[in-house]
Amino acid sequence: MLAVSVEDAGKRLQVSDHAVPQRELTLGLDFGTSCSKIIIGDAAAGKSFAIPFHEGVDIERYLLASRVYETDGTYSLVDGPIVHRDLKLSFIDGSKGDNGERRVVAFLALAIRRARGWLFQAHRDVYLGSSIVWRLTIGLPTRQNLDRRLSDRFRYVALASWYVAGDDGPVNRSTIDRALVRAVEERGDSMDVDVQVMPEIAAQIYGFVVSDSFDRLGRNIYLMADIGSGTVDASLFHVKEEKGRRHAFSFYTSTVEHNGVSNLHRHRGRWWMKVLQEAEVEPTLIRELDDSMEVTDHDLRIPEDFRDYFDGIAVNGSSVGSPDDDFFRGVERQVVADTFIRAVRDNQAPQQQLVDVPFYLCGGGSRMRYYAQLKQRLERPSRNFGVSATGTPLPVPEDLDVPGVAGDYDRLSVAYGLAWLDPAWVVETEPMSPIDAAGSPGWRDNYIDKDQL
Repeated sequence: MLAVSVEDAGKRLQVSDHAVPQRELTLGLDFGTSCSKIIIGDAAAGKSFAIPFHEGVDIERYLLASRVYETDGTYSLVDGPIVHRDLKLSFIDGSKGDNGERRVVAFLALAIRRARGWLFQAHRDVYLGSSIVWRLTIGLPTRQNLDRRLSDRFRYVALASWYVAGDDGPVNRSTIDRALVRAVEERGDSMDVDVQVMPEIAAQIYGFVVSDSFDRLGRNIYLMADIGSGTVDASLFHVKEEKGRRHAFSFYTSTVEHNGVSNLHRHRGRWWMKVLQEAEVEPTLIRELDDSMEVTDHDLRIPEDFRDYFDGIAVNGSSVGSPDDDFFRGVERQVVADTFIRAVRDNQAPQQQLVDVPFYLCGGGSRMRYYAQLKQRLERPSRNFGVSATGTPLPVPEDLDVPGVAGDYDRLSVAYGLAWLDPAWVVETEPMSPIDAAGSPGWRDNYIDKDQL
């Protein structure tokens, strides 16, 4: 972790209180289940700054584990006797109540301080003479973004986090509670910052659609699957370039399911526990496996195959089956059937437009060969519907300076899009009427199925 002095510098909103010319900066905050990333975009300079949270040279320096430590009611990103994990998922499902909300605010506030502090120290001369006008954009999985109540909750905690980040004192319960009250009273209308919420997948592909690789006259229908720690977020969507090189994002189908890496690990763990218990192995081994099933932080590395979990234990696959095959059937159903094929099956898009669709496999879990099987599966035209997709890498935006992480750029792509994409460009429309057999309305006129109402 970088020096605490960076966090102290981030308590300020400006490098200098006496600066006059205004400069707009957007802090794109990708709040992930296992790890979070921040990129700050400067539209006037045409530059993006990926925020490092650790020393080093590769992608790991930009990944902040989504956990917060607590000592007597005071929170820290570094250490403490109590560690809180699963911040995002517990906030979404409400399982931790007010305490879960406080922990999210604490974590986000400390992350924001680190980001602003790093910018002010690393680029002090650039911003010394400017009065910065801030925007904070936070991402949500596609389905949740269209849930107005949850979207408003995220906007509310993001605003409270911004207030806490700007407080001179420690990040503790009283500071957080005051900020939460202030966020409610101001109803999101703050003089300090403009807070926005945006679908993560729209943000994820933004770097591509503003690149030279984007053909504004092409089909521009894309399939994307973001393999996270807890969930897989998949969408089939269309991108349209409008006046002023603005881009409107419209979704055919979207699914979010608990098919991420940590849940694959838990599925395997439950399978192994049953097998080990039946074999009456040493109880300590079972307890260690049970403990590992609670880990969701970004440093979790699981084997490619369930048989690689233990040395010296042979598995008779013919008699006990494969937990990997069982779990992958759910992943395949979600991405291939419920996201991609469904657009044709429900007459939401014509089949001829869904052949060789670019497929972007992103997120930390996409590095696993296990999830890469999706590419091979989608390259084969479906038996009954004839649709297919081709695996395509995301290009690194020219304005983003992240040496040594080109092959891992997709880990930062959501934060990049959040730092640049105007939420107003993400189109939300009524579900599309089915296309009749005669094909009267073309897909350009009628292509949207939010599938969230």
